[in-house]
Amino acid sequence: MKIIDVTLRESVFCPPVIKLKHALEVIRRLSEAGLDYIEIGYLKHNQGKSPFLNYQPDYIERAFGVCGGKSKLSAMIHPSDFVNSQIWDRKIIKKLSLIRITADGENFNELPPILDYFSRQNLEVSVNLLRSNRYSLAQCQEFCSKAEKIGADFFYLADSNGHFLPQEVEEYITALKKISKKIKIGFHPHNNLGLAQINAFVAMKCGADIVDSSILGFGKGAGNLRTELFPLLLSRTGTKFEKPIDKFYRFFKLAQYFRRKVGEPNSFEEQYKFSLYGLYDVDLDEDKKIVDLACQTKIKDYELAFIYLKEGRNLDKLKKNR
Repeated sequence: MKIIDVTLRESVFCPPVIKLKHALEVIRRLSEAGLDYIEIGYLKHNQGKSPFLNYQPDYIERAFGVCGGKSKLSAMIHPSDFVNSQIWDRKIIKKLSLIRITADGENFNELPPILDYFSRQNLEVSVNLLRSNRYSLAQCQEFCSKAEKIGADFFYLADSNGHFLPQEVEEYITALKKISKKIKIGFHPHNNLGLAQINAFVAMKCGADIVDSSILGFGKGAGNLRTELFPLLLSRTGTKFEKPIDKFYRFFKLAQYFRRKVGEPNSFEEQYKFSLYGLYDVDLDEDKKIVDLACQTKIKDYELAFIYLKEGRNLDKLKKNR
């Protein structure tokens, strides 16, 4: 089973901002620790100065250089951003090894030309189904079959809202693994209900080929599976890392460096707010509306979140009562 660290890509969703020099050091240390893939950001354009949110050739080249060939690099793209492919230097794109395309039930018809473009560059391509818990098992099976037919190497279940329970992960991954031996299955956990590690472990036991993690769980909402801790569980089961104590020391030093240079993503209140979101399957679009209303009313966003859910997720009613 493979692990992909998504710290830098997830960082665009939450403060504090990671400086480029620290990002490059994180990439170097992740590759030294033996991570299979490192996701360095999104392929967007004109989205501010963040190298993690834009196509920036210099950043991709420097990331490739500090890896030294020890880890493969990945990037994510939304289908709507593929229009920017005309500005990409293909020599730069080939520094990447894996491209992950976000997908939902509405945009599968947009995916074939994107997969074709990256496949012709000899890159692996993944179709990542966002908020996958909102789709039935039959729908996910259908999406996986479609992804295989259009040439995807991976099909991912993204637990974007941290709502999946272990038994649901078992059911979905087991079923998807039966579809084909050709397409690989991935799982992207979030920790809203404190289940990221056990869900990732269950996914692995059911045959998932790759899972996502981040340093200190750094990421949107309640955070992700922790890169520095999951290898211990893998070693406990004898599935990865021949010298676990040596590897864990590297991960420990990396997490220590990250905490010192970057910090942790969420405040105490946010951790609990996003745990509540995991229970009620609240997404970031809803949260943004709550945060915007909090700014207008000067009421703490986590207080509004409790009221919003208590009153049946009726934002208009919430606005009137404020």
